[in-house]
Amino acid sequence: MSEIKITEMNKLFASLSESDFEKFLQCANPVIKEFARGEIVMDQGDEQDSLILLLQGALELYKADSEGNRSLVSSLMVGETFGEQTIFGNNNINGFTVIAPKAAKVMFIDKSIFYRPCSKVCPTHQILIQNMLSLLANQANLLEKKITYLTAKSLRKKICLYLLEEYYKNNGVQSFTVTLNREEMADYFDVQRPSLSRELIAMKSHGIIDFTRNTFKILDLEKLTENTN
Repeated sequence: MSEIKITEMNKLFASLSESDFEKFLQCANPVIKEFARGEIVMDQGDEQDSLILLLQGALELYKADSEGNRSLVSSLMVGETFGEQTIFGNNNINGFTVIAPKAAKVMFIDKSIFYRPCSKVCPTHQILIQNMLSLLANQANLLEKKITYLTAKSLRKKICLYLLEEYYKNNGVQSFTVTLNREEMADYFDVQRPSLSRELIAMKSHGIIDFTRNTFKILDLEKLTENTN
């Protein structure tokens, strides 16, 4: 595991030194697996007892309904985790299908590491537990955000909420690139792709935004914000 650097990690390892991180690797003995493009990392309905940490590539989370129709819920970037709420809940059944849209390397961290501090009760374990609580809070915020998108009364409001969030995420830079392509964005908003494309074109013609593929430019921030109310 020596090739894994703490700089590749996420907030789970915040405040840990390189030596502390090495202690974690020795204690937790996480499993690292590689997945090819399109390969399923975890299926909906699988029992989950490990936290998933993305080391390389990307992951996408899909939710299937009773008829087998699948919708994109979220995407994971390098350093992000999945499964916090599942592994610590009463029911350890995973509610999403996790797919690698391109080659990915994933670390699986058994949840027992957060339940059994070492005999020395070292600061490393205490920091990990504190960081995990922070991650759980972040997951709750993401769920709330997803509900906001799904309950928005119009497609334009969904788009404006999403672009406004990305705008602030990029420190108010007028032009930015999003991670979702059109198909993924349509799945995320739970709409058809043609409907999404028509609305984006309409917003462009109204002078609110401009875009080229996944790169968007905010032309009228005031109008964009008005459409989120």
